[in-house]
Amino acid sequence: MEVGALTYGSAYMLSLCSFQLVYGKCFELFSLKWTFMVAIAFREVGLAVCGSAPNSVAFIVGRAITGIGCSGIIIGAWVVLAHCVPIRKRAVYTGFLGAFAGVGGIIGPLISGALTDSHLSWRWAFYVSIPLGVATLALICFCFRPPEQPDQDRNKTVKQKLMEFDVLGLSIFFACMICLLLALQWGGSEYPWNSGPMIGLLVAFGVLLVCFIGVQMWKGDKAALPPRLMKMRNVAFACFYAACIDAAYYTADIWLPIWFQAVKGESARESGIKLVPYVGGEVLAALTAGYLVTFTGWYNPFMLVATVLASIGLGLMTTFEIETGPSKWITYPIIAGIGVGLGSQQPMMGVQSTLALSDIPAGTAAVTLFQNLGPAILMSVANAVFANGLTKHLHGTGGFSGQTIADMGATNLKAMIPADLLPAVVEAYNKALKETFSVPMAVAVISIVGVVEGSYEKIARHVLPKLNCATFYLGFDDPRISGHFEHLRFVTQGKNVVLGLVSTKTAEIDYKEVLVHRIHEVAEAMAKGQGRAVSDVLADSLAVSPQSGFASHSINKGVTTEER
Repeated sequence: MEVGALTYGSAYMLSLCSFQLVYGKCFELFSLKWTFMVAIAFREVGLAVCGSAPNSVAFIVGRAITGIGCSGIIIGAWVVLAHCVPIRKRAVYTGFLGAFAGVGGIIGPLISGALTDSHLSWRWAFYVSIPLGVATLALICFCFRPPEQPDQDRNKTVKQKLMEFDVLGLSIFFACMICLLLALQWGGSEYPWNSGPMIGLLVAFGVLLVCFIGVQMWKGDKAALPPRLMKMRNVAFACFYAACIDAAYYTADIWLPIWFQAVKGESARESGIKLVPYVGGEVLAALTAGYLVTFTGWYNPFMLVATVLASIGLGLMTTFEIETGPSKWITYPIIAGIGVGLGSQQPMMGVQSTLALSDIPAGTAAVTLFQNLGPAILMSVANAVFANGLTKHLHGTGGFSGQTIADMGATNLKAMIPADLLPAVVEAYNKALKETFSVPMAVAVISIVGVVEGSYEKIARHVLPKLNCATFYLGFDDPRISGHFEHLRFVTQGKNVVLGLVSTKTAEIDYKEVLVHRIHEVAEAMAKGQGRAVSDVLADSLAVSPQSGFASHSINKGVTTEER
């Protein structure tokens, strides 16, 4: 059963993560409406297969199909939002998306807990979701009117669109995810981390990851995950922040009910009810943040406050004791939940406000990929910390091993542990869980990097529109230092930009194709902000210049006149 349980989780996570880049391309090339509906249909079929599965193989297949559908639903919801809601109002709807996801996080444990404690079959955990999915499918089919595709995509045949898929990159990525997720699922439970199978999986993951990065760089804009997007500061650090803040939230979301069950002796249903303050705080904060971002036009400050509050709340949870009362086990999770709620939707908001509409599917896929990989990795780390801590703190307690106690389940301790040993076992469990809570706390603290290392947008938003000048002279070194061009959308109409694109700080020659591509990126950013056509911006608002000080750096020595 343990191997089966691991396989069930692996099947879902594997398809969920692996297909996000596929859907990123599908939403770019195919009909937004029908791609979204296909994703919902996959989820419904997967739930039906799981609910009616006659054996483990059928159940695993159902979980994999469900993961494929959920992967497209997550990305599709964001892409639909980007196409249908103006950027100035998008933060409010972003908050609603986060809030509804949080409500699901409240209702889900309550339903699963009630089913666990009742005489109903586990199959109903899958059946109850199907009617909602069918209703959503009908609503989208009859009420949603998607925007028209660009002419260049609408006129392509299905074969031409399929040829644009990065099959090699996606295949390598799929194999990479298999190795990573199996290692995370099996490590420390089925196999020791230093065993041959685990070392083999981790080495294979590393090699495949390097190959995937190489293929993406080779493919360029045709890649499944275009390097051009990942070089943008907003996108790169949004992915990092999303991975950290979501990993912290979902890891605590898993272990907090276990604390209630093992330490407080609550049932599965009661622990689900006591999780409401944590998830409820996240829901209310997500809604509030959506309105405040719309009102202020800023999302970075909420990411910073989120990091601080989430770190404090999760840090306070590491102080839980057996006698801890409601004043603490309600308040501390609320603080953590509010923190996560304020920041969880902001990475997506930042990416969508940065990218051109045509890049949003790929950018959305990148963020959602990290949002899912972060929790998957951190949960494995937390499992290892808990197992090691439980073994350490059980030493000398009736000969019980950490694995034996963990296999009993958190809700069965009182029934399976002798009464004279129960207090010592519960104390060991509590100490191990406190150490486990330190894992999401540490990652919440690290998420600060995603805030302070973001783009120059917070400066550009207020400086560029207000400066009383006719022309901006802007130097460009590289995407890492200069933050790419997304912030130039704040240049108002009537002002000119002279681009110092020809770098003079190295001896490397700039290729014409690269310069032309950068000019078009700038024009697209300015056109997006001014509501004009790219061709108009190119015609009357842009000029190109070399940077000054050609020989200002020692590595320029020896450059020939012809090269200059």
